[in-house]
Amino acid sequence: MLSRNVQPRVHHREDGFLLIEALVSILIFAFGMLALLGFQSMAINNTVHGKYRTDASYFANSIIGQMMVDRANVANYADSSSMSANRVAWDAEVASALPNGSTSVSIAGGSEVTVVVSWRNPDEPADEFHNYTAIAQVVF
Repeated sequence: MLSRNVQPRVHHREDGFLLIEALVSILIFAFGMLALLGFQSMAINNTVHGKYRTDASYFANSIIGQMMVDRANVANYADSSSMSANRVAWDAEVASALPNGSTSVSIAGGSEVTVVVSWRNPDEPADEFHNYTAIAQVVF
């Protein structure tokens, strides 16, 4: 029988340390990736909400511009049962472009027009609405 020179394995304190280092580095990397995904999600959410604010501003200013062009019929743009066709079309456009979009137009003192465009973001509670208010003088 051939005898080999077999020495008993000596356990050192460093055994397995490389594995622990690798696991810790993977854990740190995973937390970094989760944080990056969270920031990306927040950026997308803020972009969508910013688009709604921009759209509301555009709609409010567009109806004010329409009222300035149609000065003789400004009273027909106010909230009433006899709204002009332009106002009805504008209301429909706002309702379709903004989530839960609604509008309000009031005229005070004969020339001060207040336009309020409201909407509710889909990811927010049902009682939380956002408003954009524009006030203009339409002299006729």
